[in-house]
Amino acid sequence: MKVVCEGLSEQMQMQMECPVGTQHSEIKARALLLLSALLFTGYLGNIVMGVLNLHFKTELFHLGNVWEFLMLFGAAAGFIIFVLLNESHDS
Repeated sequence: MKVVCEGLSEQMQMQMECPVGTQHSEIKARALLLLSALLFTGYLGNIVMGVLNLHFKTELFHLGNVWEFLMLFGAAAGFIIFVLLNESHDS
């Protein structure tokens, strides 16, 4: 049975064992998903730029290996935290 907690007073929410801060957690989770998607898109764009540099022997803007790793790490960490936040809402 799913309990509807929106619009109730704090005392009633505590009596019904509603999760605290659910709406804020959902906003944070969506922000993390967006951040992860942007970082991963930047990572893929950087790879494409590197391939274009090699193929056409040009000097287009390309981030180094360390920045590439940090972008991928940030995307993976943000996605993992997003999944964990959503898992806590389901249980």
